[in-house]
Amino acid sequence: MAEHHIVLQPIDGSIIQRLYARLEEQFASGEGIRGSIKGVDLAMLMNVPPTRLSSLKKAQPGGLPEDEQDSTRRTIKPSQAVLTRLLLRYPHYAPLIPMPDAREVWRHVKPLISTEYFPESRREASQIMFAPLFGRSYPASYKLLSGDDESAGTASDPPSNVLRLFTLVMEKLAVVFRESLLQYLEEHAPASVTEQARRRMPRNWLALNEEEDLIRDLVPSAYQQTFRMQVHERKKGWFELYLQVLSDEAVSRNLIERDAITRGGWRNNDELAPESLFDFNIRQRPIVGGSEDIFQSLRNMGGVDLLNPDADVSDEPMTSAEFFWLIGLNAKAYYSMLSHKKRRIDPTSSILMRYLYRYPRDISTFISAPPLGRKVLERIREIDPSFRTSHLGPLFGGSYVSSYHFANSNHCPYDLRRLVGIFMDQVDSHPEIYQQIKQCAEEEAFARGVDRQTFWREARWYPKEAK
Repeated sequence: MAEHHIVLQPIDGSIIQRLYARLEEQFASGEGIRGSIKGVDLAMLMNVPPTRLSSLKKAQPGGLPEDEQDSTRRTIKPSQAVLTRLLLRYPHYAPLIPMPDAREVWRHVKPLISTEYFPESRREASQIMFAPLFGRSYPASYKLLSGDDESAGTASDPPSNVLRLFTLVMEKLAVVFRESLLQYLEEHAPASVTEQARRRMPRNWLALNEEEDLIRDLVPSAYQQTFRMQVHERKKGWFELYLQVLSDEAVSRNLIERDAITRGGWRNNDELAPESLFDFNIRQRPIVGGSEDIFQSLRNMGGVDLLNPDADVSDEPMTSAEFFWLIGLNAKAYYSMLSHKKRRIDPTSSILMRYLYRYPRDISTFISAPPLGRKVLERIREIDPSFRTSHLGPLFGGSYVSSYHFANSNHCPYDLRRLVGIFMDQVDSHPEIYQQIKQCAEEEAFARGVDRQTFWREARWYPKEAK
């Protein structure tokens, strides 16, 4: 992938806006992709609350002399600057997921819908069933599946929370395919073939676009049809779990399950007294604006691998930026939802939260828990045995103090969280990322007026005359 030129000046808000455009090129175009990079995406990457994103885009660079600093403007943090440099040059490292086009989702979902959900007179599911699967009513199906490419990137795009449900479904179907193929190859193929498959398969739902090519290339022809049938049944098994969540959501809204799943009409704006929530089975309990326990539980689950409590990750909850990104809502929409404490929340958001609350491990489909510092240090030293503990913080945009705190605790410094996560997500397949981050850190320090030797010796991000 071609590298963009080196940015010679310190990173400021205008360059972060340039990054926004660069990410559009990487994640908002291509086969089966629809939508654009949203504000919540950039806020998640920079790890700032969405409400502060506009001020970040206007932020001044770090390292300015005191008499040139504007006290009314935010200053770009070193970690944000290093991250921006890295992603400008290597945008594929960004922990973003392309948003699938509705037609692409329908193509993969349609064969999985059980015949019990459509009349005997029909041999296949009708497209009017599409929108209800994502918390909308059936007329929205025509708009979503219209194929009007001229509307892409406009207000007619699906809401972010609908796109998040699209992505959840596609990611899980891709996981079924990847795991099935790798399991088969590990049992029957040479290790070299299995390794080739690991490198070749996209790590996100785009693997579904290559499913047939991968089967033809890697599965013997005599077994291909059997393998396809096995993958289909496994996909259908997961989709049944998703449909059960929809059924429980329908019950929570006092709707007939089959009608809601096939025709929509999900909204129920009746107010519920807090005590009436307990009239419902716990799996079918309405999620209302006052369900703070569920919202907080989801944030807390984002930092824990519930099936592996000894996993090498921090137990910290998601940041607000991560949480808003996970549920596909901006801050205004989220707090508006919470203000109606006795009303059921938006159907799409409720389905997404109900699913993730029931299957919290799938939160990692969207966002990884921050890794432990000692594991990051171990991984770096496998690449660079001479790497010093005191350099851990500066490498990721921090200080000497953060180096030792990170290395010797179960806490990942807030400012380093995103860049450290990207490093650990990518280093196994791209070990060169260590040198790339190191180069970006040195470039930002130099642009701020700190030479390379002083930077590593003193972990200084500002020249002595600047604050």
